[in-house]
Amino acid sequence: MLLPNALYTEVSINSISTTTKTSDLNSLIAHSQEHCTPVYALTPAQLKQQGTVLEKTQVKQEEFREIFCDLADKIIALSLSYAVTP
Repeated sequence: MLLPNALYTEVSINSISTTTKTSDLNSLIAHSQEHCTPVYALTPAQLKQQGTVLEKTQVKQEEFREIFCDLADKIIALSLSYAVTP
């Protein structure tokens, strides 16, 4: 990590080497790359799924969106707390 350890603790990043953990994304990564779309923004048409399979995939997408948003908030907080003003 590049910033002082105390800053990471302030934004709830407790591990020196891990900022966040994600669940198994299975085929979502392949679809994401194929459609140049974030995992959490893939549509049912892009996923080519329906029924129970689609519902389970959408739950995983929402979990990933929440993880991504949480990580983004932590990075923004780190940036703001260590920003250098001229």
